[in-house]
Amino acid sequence: MYGVECQLHYLVSRRHKSIIVELFFKIDGILPKDDNEALSVRFRAMIVHGWKSTGWLWIAATLFGFTTARKGFSRRKFLTIKPLYLLADSQLLFRQGDKGVRERIRADLPSTDPTAAYIGASNGDNPEFYGLFTAAMEIMGLSRFRMVPARLTDEHRAFLQEADLIVLAGGDVELGWHAFEQNGVKNLISRKRYEGSVLVGVSAGALQLGLGALTQAPQPKILSTFGFAPFYVGAHAERDEWFDLRALVNLSKPGVRGIGIPAGGGAIYWPDGTLEPVRKPLIEFVRNEEQVSEGLILPSHPAGGV
Repeated sequence: MYGVECQLHYLVSRRHKSIIVELFFKIDGILPKDDNEALSVRFRAMIVHGWKSTGWLWIAATLFGFTTARKGFSRRKFLTIKPLYLLADSQLLFRQGDKGVRERIRADLPSTDPTAAYIGASNGDNPEFYGLFTAAMEIMGLSRFRMVPARLTDEHRAFLQEADLIVLAGGDVELGWHAFEQNGVKNLISRKRYEGSVLVGVSAGALQLGLGALTQAPQPKILSTFGFAPFYVGAHAERDEWFDLRALVNLSKPGVRGIGIPAGGGAIYWPDGTLEPVRKPLIEFVRNEEQVSEGLILPSHPAGGV
């Protein structure tokens, strides 16, 4: 399964048509034969027609199943990718409205008896943070939810493997990420991303869903994280004028973006590559050849709406 993940990610990230075709056929042997052939025809047809955007690759991938030989997952799966919810803080989980984040997350979940997992490794599994999550889930109408602690048991792992909603809580990005690497949650979440689970990142959790963050060392380095959102994320850092986010973009190659989400705001990253601000404008930093440019991405519903 991880081979499929890496290949598809690489397919989307590369634009050269011959490279796309060549890399695609390396998936053969991982996907079932029929699915591999069908998917190759679809890719070839799209490439021949000269589509300029590669966001459609993700959409095409959701139409075909794959089988993995990993123990416990031999049944048919489907590459189904849901929107990513990136929140500066938990405010939007409690804000009412027909088009609010809470309602939209619920609409992305199964209609009957969905399960939700809370991952609080970034805050040391602080019970106060989990209390906020519990309240939000109850308002959303969910009854099957639990904390998945940093010290993972088989029971916790099994629950996470079946979760429809996964919330990465706020706290310390670096602390949480090291825990994910040590307890296997990093790989589990990567798999759940492509099996259709809804991922919500709050504060530090939102940063972890992006490209990475700066470490807290005396000489900070870039800590690479999930990269499900192809940009760096900053959360509620208006007071320091997005210092860390600016630094990350400035240290990157041309074309790399950073998205700042102000307090009380959020962003939804759709599978086709669309970035939707929620409630407040997003701050966008883009690394050009010689400098970093700055701009705003405005929401369709301002703060007075959702």
